[in-house]
This record gives sequence, C-alpha cells and structure tokens, in this order.
Amino acid sequence: MYPSASEILTAFTKNPDEGGKLLFERYYKPLVLFADGMLHDLSAAEDVVQEQLVKLWEEALYERIHERALS
Repeated sequence: MYPSASEILTAFTKNPDEGGKLLFERYYKPLVLFADGMLHDLSAAEDVVQEQLVKLWEEALYERIHERALS
C-alpha cells in the first residue's frame, strides 16, 4: 500500500530524506506514465519527473504544499 499525502508530508517534516523516499515511491511511476503520454518520450518523461521531485525536496517546497494539493 502506498503512503498517503499526509504521511508523506509528515515524514518530510520529521526527516526530509524519508519524505523524499516516500514521495518518490508513491508518485514517480504514475507521473512518468502521465508525462510520457504528453511527451511520447519515456526517457525525457523520467528526467522531467525526477527533476521536479528533486526540486520539491531540495528547495523544501513540501513545506508550502497542502496535502490535498500533493496528490
């Protein structure tokens, strides 16, 4: 079972590394499939998703996200 958005955001506040891991585990594959549908390039889709997830983590953007907006 995947972690909920609330669990992911809570994990970020306690341990950003754990929050990043949970975020990746929950959203990477669905986002890559979504991006690939738009880009028609799996490699580019993977790059875009990875860059955005890393940005959300490194720039602590998770601190400003409401749990409903995350999902």
